[in-house]
Amino acid sequence: MTPPNSLLDYKTVWDLALLYTSPEDPQIEKDVRDLERRYAGFEKKFRTAAFTKSAGALLKALQDYEKLADIAGGGKPLRYFWYRKELNGKDDTAEARIRLISERFTKAGNRITFFDLAIGKIPTTQQKKYLKDKRLAPYRYFLTRIFKTAKHDLSEPEEKLLALTSAPSGGMWVSGVDKAIAARTITWEGKEMPLNEALSAASHKETQSDRAEMWKLILEKIAEVAEFSESEINALYTKKKITDELRKLPEPYSATILGYENDEKSVRTLIDTVTAAFPVAHRFHALKKRLLNLDYLTYADRAAPLMLPEVKTEPFPFDRSYRLVREAFADAGEHYAAILDNFLVRGQIDVRPKAGKSGGAFCASAHRLPTYVLLNHTDDFNSTMTLAHEMGHAIHSEMCAKQPVFYDDYSTAVAETASTFFEGWAFEHIARTLPKEHRIKLLHDRLQDHVATVFRQIACFNFELELHRTVRKEGWVPKEKIAALMQKHMQAYLGPSVTVTPEDGFTFVNWSHIRNPFYVYSYAYGQLISSALLQLAHTDRKHVAKAAAFMEAGSTDTPENIFKKVGIDVTKPAFWKAGIKSIERDINELESLI
Repeated sequence: MTPPNSLLDYKTVWDLALLYTSPEDPQIEKDVRDLERRYAGFEKKFRTAAFTKSAGALLKALQDYEKLADIAGGGKPLRYFWYRKELNGKDDTAEARIRLISERFTKAGNRITFFDLAIGKIPTTQQKKYLKDKRLAPYRYFLTRIFKTAKHDLSEPEEKLLALTSAPSGGMWVSGVDKAIAARTITWEGKEMPLNEALSAASHKETQSDRAEMWKLILEKIAEVAEFSESEINALYTKKKITDELRKLPEPYSATILGYENDEKSVRTLIDTVTAAFPVAHRFHALKKRLLNLDYLTYADRAAPLMLPEVKTEPFPFDRSYRLVREAFADAGEHYAAILDNFLVRGQIDVRPKAGKSGGAFCASAHRLPTYVLLNHTDDFNSTMTLAHEMGHAIHSEMCAKQPVFYDDYSTAVAETASTFFEGWAFEHIARTLPKEHRIKLLHDRLQDHVATVFRQIACFNFELELHRTVRKEGWVPKEKIAALMQKHMQAYLGPSVTVTPEDGFTFVNWSHIRNPFYVYSYAYGQLISSALLQLAHTDRKHVAKAAAFMEAGSTDTPENIFKKVGIDVTKPAFWKAGIKSIERDINELESLI
């Protein structure tokens, strides 16, 4: 595909007509009923069948199960209304339809809960035979996952109850806080600015006084939601405590690591290694204070831009960002650039911030459905890097879609590897196009991003772990104490050069990741692995193919095994230490330059 020639040649808003023509499209109800009918038919066929008694019987059942997943896996009606809600947090119609369709989908899914549970109950000796049976080879890793998690399964009625109560005990709480944040604005320079946009913009203001003023307005608005969020967090964390106890999971993070198909020991090694290396982040922030020529740094300054007299700050409007990222992707492979082009032509990227739209950025994909990317592009270099990052996710989704339905997705632990690889590749490509005097600024910006991705996310992991343990011990944690824990752990990674106030701690209200337990470790996991892949690619361009190999693998094996096949052993502490050493080398270079 040839690249579009101008902004007029592509769309900068989502085209949800790729799913349905409107909320009233009659096809929505037809699709929901079709899913319900197919699930009911599968239950009728296999509920009383002895499908686990022999390899042949299990093979036939798995083939039918695969056909069911192939049709129903995308959840198209639910996705459609969720996307509408992401574009407009005040869309109560979308919210209502999400709840109604979710309930129907959950009830339909509960009809086949028995299937995985029955497979999990296959005796160990028979499990081993099935895993060696050549007829079952296409389903080997799928079965391995079920066998591994089976010891934490509950009874069928308990599993159904947990599924049915998931929305009122979790999703509705989170949606309520998101809606409260999306509805708030601040007044800046005489104009109303959505709070989510302000949260993105504050750290990038050029002067410390502007950052402080905007941050003060933001914290005032966050405080309005804090009491509600206090109840939300305690409800979510108490629910998790109950569920973990029922499933006999030893640690608050055990369910996440098991679900992400990681080895718990290697993840703990990652957490401990990065935490012990927090002084590396302290060095960076001490350097940042010198570079900004400030007496102190505040929490709002942690991502402040580096303004150098000899470096003119240039805007990065979306048209420019797109062209730069496209050139970088084409350098890695024309097929990567073609994916970006296709997304823009088809309307699969929503670019600009607006009132009611969700903040931040994400990529969302599902089986046999279009992948959508949400941005809040603010015409700066960070927004350019965000485009590269989220398109890295999208490329990963497109490349593993060739796998069968059971494997055409990827572990969340692996997800951040593709995104940070393409972000790093784009960064280095764009850096080569800029004048040499920009070197200090670019090195600072890359370090700032890596410190946030590795050290900040692990600090958040540590915050989550202490908060979960506190809720389990004390029963209820007031908002002031939650904020104090956030303050403590953010201060731990930022170091003495940055002042984190008790008020800053209330940013737990808008940090969405802590509602998805321990998800944040995947950022550090992915960043350090992608850094290794980039280093290999610099040594020999043939190693770019290794990035393609792990993306095409989907979820055909554990993350550890997938990466081992491309020459990266993440089970050894030395690997994580080497990744941190690469950050230290960049800090040493920055110190030498200034």
